[in-house]
Amino acid sequence: MHDQDNTDFFILTHEGGHQSELLPLWASTRPSLVQFDKNPPPVVRVDLPDLPGVFQLHKVLSPAECQQFRLITETLGYHEDAPVSLPHSVRHMANLNWVVDELICETLFARCQPQLLEHIGDAPSLGLNARFRFYRYQVGDYFKPHTDGSWPGSRAVDGQLQVDAFGDRWSQLTFVLLLSEDFDGGHTCFYPQGPQGKVIPVRTPMGSALCFPHGGHPQHYIHSGEKIRRGTKYIIRTELLYARTPATEALQRDWIY
Repeated sequence: MHDQDNTDFFILTHEGGHQSELLPLWASTRPSLVQFDKNPPPVVRVDLPDLPGVFQLHKVLSPAECQQFRLITETLGYHEDAPVSLPHSVRHMANLNWVVDELICETLFARCQPQLLEHIGDAPSLGLNARFRFYRYQVGDYFKPHTDGSWPGSRAVDGQLQVDAFGDRWSQLTFVLLLSEDFDGGHTCFYPQGPQGKVIPVRTPMGSALCFPHGGHPQHYIHSGEKIRRGTKYIIRTELLYARTPATEALQRDWIY
């Protein structure tokens, strides 16, 4: 990993948190501050039984790549508040928001793309949302049951935030990438969609991604983050983007972040 200094990052903008604090949205001053492995193993997809539409992508990141993301974000600093509508009593963790550069997005998407659905309905897959939300869960932290909304594809362009940078894509799937493994608890728990359903806890290994439909997608899930009993859980939360078509717009128009 490159040594970090004050010139590696800048504050793209400030966003209002649920409390009064203004929270920094970070961007980097040069392409990928993460040194990716040149010959990574192929990503492996595992569809989860009893959870239609939910799957894990294994070997997305190596342990060394995960460590780089952890070190960079700890250097930038985590906050208890977050630029979302949910209070800390619901999303009880620390967070940091970073609009990553195109090289990071393209590298991760290229690794995952062979294992992704090429289309959802008539909408082709187009990439990852560059707005990466890093969550740090320590002992006692949790995320109460909730659903995820849909997001457009954001970018940092000429030092400015473009929230809907492309104008042609919505997210359809949540993409949660695990950056650590030395913790107890912290399962992602999926809740029943019918009266006879059961809560299904899922543990995702470090370097793997957990993907599931969200927003107005018919297979979207209520889910939660189980309380951490030991250690620290680091994740990246972002989204898989698909083309904006009449069908996907009908699905997500009421669920945009």
